[in-house]
Amino acid sequence: MCPGSVRLCAALLLLMHADHHTLCTVLALTMTTTIVGLVHSILLVFILLLFLTKVWLQWQPIVKEVLIIDVLLFTRLWWWP
Repeated sequence: MCPGSVRLCAALLLLMHADHHTLCTVLALTMTTTIVGLVHSILLVFILLLFLTKVWLQWQPIVKEVLIIDVLLFTRLWWWP
């Protein structure tokens, strides 16, 4: 299994068993500042959005926080070497 797949599986398990502060903290720590990490984090957001479609209203704050983390990571990669 590649590290991205491990990260994705861990995030999905956390999604099922953790509160949103724990989930966002772990996601923030596991997303790396490499291009590969960025691609995996963006894919993770889209998979989470698809996974959460049925319970969107319950989990909307988590998805928003994950999106904010991804935007901040993306901005950091583009503007700071």
